[in-house]
Amino acid sequence: GTTWRSGEWNLHAENGSHEIGFHPVELIEYVTMPWREKLVIKQSSKGYFELAENVVSEKVKYGIHLHAVLSRIKYHHELEEAIGNMEKEGIITSAEKPVIYALINELLANEVIARWFSPEWDVRTEVPILLPGQGDNRIDRLLIKGKQAVVVDFKTGEPTRSDQNQVAAYIETLRQMNFKGVEGYLLYIKSGEVVSVPPGKKTKAKGGKEGQLGFGFD
Repeated sequence: GTTWRSGEWNLHAENGSHEIGFHPVELIEYVTMPWREKLVIKQSSKGYFELAENVVSEKVKYGIHLHAVLSRIKYHHELEEAIGNMEKEGIITSAEKPVIYALINELLANEVIARWFSPEWDVRTEVPILLPGQGDNRIDRLLIKGKQAVVVDFKTGEPTRSDQNQVAAYIETLRQMNFKGVEGYLLYIKSGEVVSVPPGKKTKAKGGKEGQLGFGFD
């Protein structure tokens, strides 16, 4: 065959060895250190300083799930079906299901709470209500028996004075609608604490308008 050549290929001798176009660099020392001793993780979450982060998130998660279950059921016997539906809908996992069931039953062991889920009541959930001067709100649970009424609000956070003021306003609205012996309660889901709310002072919105409920009743 035919060979084509161009230029010259020069070999440079250095220290008795031949190099092709570059000079080697000798690594005299290779320094290492344990990287785990140098790595620092910054903890920025407020929960880290109060409780372990996973504990805080677990409490929040289960508080939300328990609120959802309580809002879905009217009576005790609907509990298992409601939790099963939440699993089918992907809201909770199969591992969370027995935990939620146990936590709800623990709440229902309280006679006051259990009474709210008794068939003796005509139960309404997520009831729209227009409060004087406050606009639209929703009552988590409204129990009616004749002219007797019980208002229940579920809370996943810490107790506040505004929680009681809100329920007192619900009570007053029902009293203005001629319900008798109206009771009001707050259930703090995280702790299981039940707070009975006494009726507040009678209030009216500007212009003398009174509160209204977003449902019909006999």
